[in-house]
Amino acid sequence: MLWLVLVCIQVTLFKFYLFYKKFYFYYGVCRKSHFSVGFQTSFGFFVDTLSSAIGCDSIISTHLLIDSIAYTQDSINLCYGDSIIIGGVYQSVPGLYIDTLSNINGCDSVVSIQLYIDTIVTSSDSVSICSGDSILVGGLYQYSSGIYYDTLSTINGCDSIVETTLHILPLSVYQDSIQICNGDSILLAGVYQTTSGLYLDTLTSVSGCDSIIESYLTINPIYYASDTIELCSGDSLFVGGAYQTTSGLYLDTLTSTSGCDSIIESIVSIINYVSHYDTLSICAGDSILLGGNYVYTSGNYVDTISVTGSCDSILNTNLTVYPVSTDTITLTVCEEYITSSNDTIINSGVYYDTLSSVNGCDSILVYDLTINQQSVVAISDTACAPYTSPAGNIYTVSGFYTDTLVNSVGCDSLIIIDLTIYCNDIDGDGIPDIDDIDNDNDGISDLDEGTGDTDGDGIPDYLDIDSDNDGIYDVDESGNGDLDTNNDGVIDANDNGFADTNNNGMADDAEGTVPLDSDGDGLA
Repeated sequence: MLWLVLVCIQVTLFKFYLFYKKFYFYYGVCRKSHFSVGFQTSFGFFVDTLSSAIGCDSIISTHLLIDSIAYTQDSINLCYGDSIIIGGVYQSVPGLYIDTLSNINGCDSVVSIQLYIDTIVTSSDSVSICSGDSILVGGLYQYSSGIYYDTLSTINGCDSIVETTLHILPLSVYQDSIQICNGDSILLAGVYQTTSGLYLDTLTSVSGCDSIIESYLTINPIYYASDTIELCSGDSLFVGGAYQTTSGLYLDTLTSTSGCDSIIESIVSIINYVSHYDTLSICAGDSILLGGNYVYTSGNYVDTISVTGSCDSILNTNLTVYPVSTDTITLTVCEEYITSSNDTIINSGVYYDTLSSVNGCDSILVYDLTINQQSVVAISDTACAPYTSPAGNIYTVSGFYTDTLVNSVGCDSLIIIDLTIYCNDIDGDGIPDIDDIDNDNDGISDLDEGTGDTDGDGIPDYLDIDSDNDGIYDVDESGNGDLDTNNDGVIDANDNGFADTNNNGMADDAEGTVPLDSDGDGLA
């Protein structure tokens, strides 16, 4: 607000004299200004004496008034994005601004302006309408779900943006299955229905939209059933509203699973007990359930047996318990034993075999077995035919042979013989030594030379061609060495008196035998 201070100046001339004048003045000045009457800065009544143009005093009376500076306050609201001139500049930021104006009397007028910037108002709303309806949002009538914007003007003249989330509510369709009894009715589709079928009802749901109910109506019949019941003597049955113990026809009205009446016609028959007799047998160690207990001994037992769909039966059982027979067989066998069950046992020990006896019970055979093993020996032998084996068999050809003997535990002892038939022929004359009467082919019979070892060289004389080891073959020996008194070529110690009639150093019975020169040195 601008306040203008009006300063009125009045000049009053009261009297005029020829050489004397008096003036009265009223002045108004602004605060903090001064007036040229002695340079006054405060209001009051002041007198000045001046000299007029003709030299006379001129008295001026001045009434000085001081006008104050006008201060005003104001507030202005702008919308966000707008501006206003304050202090000569467009302002768009909230704050306090000062503007200095000049009032009608020429004094300053100070205006203090508080500037407010109003924000754009944004609001959100959620609206639901039924399928098929519409609503005016976003400047148009809308039929589908989505987000729509509207720009409005607030009470202060600024924009207000409304964000509307639109939901389209579907029509609710419900299905129901209803059952009623024959003869009953139910209100469906606005009418009481008594026949099966599909009926439609349109209601308003909690959301305000239509709700369609599809009702499938089923008419359940009233059931009639007939039953024949056999009742054991002494038992009772609840039919016809009471416990019945006699044969007859009884009626009951019940509620079926569908909730409708169900009429049951019961024909009751009373049946007497039936007795049975049986003979059973079990093996010792087994048991059987008789008379409500497991029994192990022979005797007579009575059972009451319930048969499905029938009455109790009395079962009289004569039970016989057969013993289990046990026999022990102690045997010593070789290699293996085959039991009566055709099982093969190869190791010593106690074994059990279970057979079935004539009465169907187990017959236990206990085998206490000693299993002795046959011995097997392999030998390699070289001999000159014939060869006699440990079992007394005679072999003349090299090869593998098996002799079977009885070992110390009474089982077979197998001797596998790797036999080589080889006859020595020391002098290489083609006659085996065993058949050669002069094995060293020195012209002296082995019998004459004997089995001694005259020179101790480890070669028997009958095989040694120089039995005195003097470097002279025995066949050429002429007396230098061991004595040969009969000069038959055999030293006296070995000479058995064989004749050498031609005195050629060879026994007569060896005459005609040409000594073999095996090494080709000219000596036999």
